[in-house]
Amino acid sequence: MNTAWLLIVLVLLSGLFSALEIAYFSLGEARLRSQAERKGRIGEQAKRVLSIKKNPQKLLATVVVADNIVDIAASAVATATAIELFGSFGVGIATGLMTFIILIVGEIVPKAFAQKHADQIARWFSLFTTVFIAIMTPITYIFEMIARGVHRLSGGKYQQTVSKDEVKAMVYMGTEAGSVAIEEQEMIDNIFSLDKVTVEDIMTHINDAVALNLIQPAEELITIMTDTGFSRFPAYSGNIDNIVGIIYSKDVMEALVDSAGKPERIDIKKLMQKAVFIPEEKNVLSLLRYFQTHHKHIAVVVNEFGETRGIVTLEDVLEEIVGDIVDEQDTAQRHIKRINTKTIVVDADVTVEEIENAIDARVYSDDHKTIAWVILKELGRVPNKGDEISLPKAKAIIEEAEEQKIKRVKLIKTR
Repeated sequence: MNTAWLLIVLVLLSGLFSALEIAYFSLGEARLRSQAERKGRIGEQAKRVLSIKKNPQKLLATVVVADNIVDIAASAVATATAIELFGSFGVGIATGLMTFIILIVGEIVPKAFAQKHADQIARWFSLFTTVFIAIMTPITYIFEMIARGVHRLSGGKYQQTVSKDEVKAMVYMGTEAGSVAIEEQEMIDNIFSLDKVTVEDIMTHINDAVALNLIQPAEELITIMTDTGFSRFPAYSGNIDNIVGIIYSKDVMEALVDSAGKPERIDIKKLMQKAVFIPEEKNVLSLLRYFQTHHKHIAVVVNEFGETRGIVTLEDVLEEIVGDIVDEQDTAQRHIKRINTKTIVVDADVTVEEIENAIDARVYSDDHKTIAWVILKELGRVPNKGDEISLPKAKAIIEEAEEQKIKRVKLIKTR
């Protein structure tokens, strides 16, 4: 009878250690820290759990060693009892029976239970675990030294890696559980996709960019700057494809103040800063890193032949993560005029998404692009007034264009 009780205790201890292993390593620290701030028993228990988790190697060594000791002890007791009862056949009987019992009662059931109730189990047994770790320290220390020695011999430094897919899976789980907002999930997805998006995908085409022609008088350039409200402008000489630098509005405004408000005294060229040139096939993640390390906010996009393709800004990169950033200036510029239920006339910088909402039809695969960008990509040449392109469920006609730049577009829903 005493042997039976000993076996029961050993198997239950095996289950307890298995449950503790899962419970402690399943808990997130954020929840524990929140509980630790509470007063009373729960707060004290949470503090003990946090203290235990500070040394995960020691915790794991203690639990695993203890689990194996009780498993071996249970098997030894069962084998000895079986031999007394069944002779030499007892070894096989004890092995088969104990394997089944330990697997079910000592592993599967307690681990499944602990996974669902990790918080309660970790807190309830926090005092027991703290005392037990202290008792087991002499034994676990030996195993820790052996493990460290083997690790040093094998070389390298241990690093726990988490794949991109695992992080996304955790975020999706958080969204389903309500702990992660859908907007946060979308931003995280967008961040992980930055290395697949090219600069060409997010740039403003050079014909749609507001650029300053250095041949023009300073007064005219200042008017352009104040009318558009942008903070940075690409500057060119004669031909817009010949970008020679970047002009900052603040530098020009400071110069205007210094010149007593007389633009003719300002030499715009002297205020110009060096332009950064980026290949159009560069991915957006690399561009973001470049902007961060070089403290830049704007770059000129070129193709493999060195020809100017467009302008890309830090705001373009951020919009790829958080979606369109619409300020007062954007709101003032974008305009949609409805002609009838199937026809609208829009400014060139209106996005595909805005057009699709207006005519209730699919227009293009990338709804963050402007209609001007779509037309230029489809035409593959300099746009002219009257040019027409067919889209999935609409037809686009250039209503107004000047100096190779699209101004207004008519869209007709076709189906």
